[in-house]
Order: sequence, then structure tokens, then C-alpha cells
Amino acid sequence: MLPDETDVLLVQDNPLEVELTLRPLRDLDPHCRIGVARDGEEALDYLLGRGAFRHRLGAPLPRLVLLDFRLPR
Repeated sequence: MLPDETDVLLVQDNPLEVELTLRPLRDLDPHCRIGVARDGEEALDYLLGRGAFRHRLGAPLPRLVLLDFRLPR
């Protein structure tokens, strides 16, 4: 589940890649709010405030989006 507000949005479907990316990010800033979207559709819904993330409409966007280019959906 994605938090309502994030500083960094990681869009990655591979759990190992998620862990390898999150570790150094958390080491850099332990207070950074990081959200993980598992596919492109979930990421777009989160960013655009659609579907399950409709309550986020108008909410601040992440400062950084790290995107895997080979994503399902």
C-alpha cells in the first residue's frame, strides 16, 4: 500500500530490485517517505489521483519518481 504522501515514488515490479533500491535511499535519509508502486497502472493512479487513490486528487506529488522502464500494465 502506498502512503498518502511520498517524497520518492519507486515504480518497480521486482521485489529484489525494490529492496536493493530502498536500502541506500533509507541510509541517505531515514525520514524520507518512500512509496512503492508495483506496476505502471498503480503508479499512474497514484500520481493522477485515480481509482483507489482518488482521495489524493490535488495532493502534493513526489519530489522524485524512480521508474523501471519494463513494467507490466
